Amino acid sequence: MRRIGGHLAFALVGTQVIHRTAVHEQALASYTTLEAIGVASSLSNLTAYFTNQGFSLTIAQGYTMNFIHQIVSNQASMLAYRDIFAMLALLFLCGSPLLWLLGRHHRDKQATI
Repeated sequence: MRRIGGHLAFALVGTQVIHRTAVHEQALASYTTLEAIGVASSLSNLTAYFTNQGFSLTIAQGYTMNFIHQIVSNQASMLAYRDIFAMLALLFLCGSPLLWLLGRHHRDKQATI
């Protein structure tokens, strides 16, 4: 029974990580516009870097967009894991009194035997 509970918990946490990553990635992508502070300069600097490495302008722009997307994805993943950690910590804090009560009931039952 413990193995089934572990597999179920692992599946739920994995699903939440995927869901929260998508939510955070969408939110972060909405802030990554050319009007945002620093985004336009980062795009031009990265494009210039890739162009100086010998890539054509279109390939350099593609690499730049992939690089920005990777940064946004990494940050979204980090935020998702932060959310899951907070959720598990809250679950532990809420469940701790139940464990204490169940342990007390179990000790009282053993004392009467």
